[in-house]
Amino acid sequence: EAEEAAKYGCEPGYVKIHTVEQFTDDGNGNMVGDGGVHTYSNTRDLQILGSNVPDGILGFNNAFTYKGFDLGVFAIARWGQMIDSQMLGWYDTSNRNQPRKIDYWLPETNEGARFPRPGIAAKTGIESLRFVDGSYIKLKTITLGYTFPKLWLNKIGVQRLRLYGTAYNAITIPLNKALKGTDPENAGSDTFPLYKSYVVGLNFTF
Repeated sequence: EAEEAAKYGCEPGYVKIHTVEQFTDDGNGNMVGDGGVHTYSNTRDLQILGSNVPDGILGFNNAFTYKGFDLGVFAIARWGQMIDSQMLGWYDTSNRNQPRKIDYWLPETNEGARFPRPGIAAKTGIESLRFVDGSYIKLKTITLGYTFPKLWLNKIGVQRLRLYGTAYNAITIPLNKALKGTDPENAGSDTFPLYKSYVVGLNFTF
């Protein structure tokens, strides 16, 4: 494995970056390709990974009622967009004191890890791991309410009384498991995260 990694100017446990096949003249007018086996170049190996504009957006918004109960649901799905998830860039390969549960490379025991081995230089392409498929499904808003019967309310001089609870950004299901715990809708950014929030309220009409 060390010999194979050396062909790309790397060592075992480094980020494996896809390279583009390069062609050179063999001196006889023939163009010979290297099969992509060469040290990674920031210019020759650049590739378009995707777009931050999704291929499709699907929304679902509906309200259901049954007797005194009402349920409102708003869900959204986006697919086909590439995002630059800043949250995935917090793994610092130059620091050996890593947080727990980071899926990093270890010889023989975890060679198929998401992140490279700790302690390697930043020039090994760690930033490339931030670019991931940002497709997701999200339950944006769900509201459950109950309107009390008028027969009860007449006794206390109230025309209408409704108790409700609302959850915002309640469930997010990213297609890429690396985005678990982040918010693809906000491009995985930790600068302005979209928090989950819950509201309980009462509506009175006198």
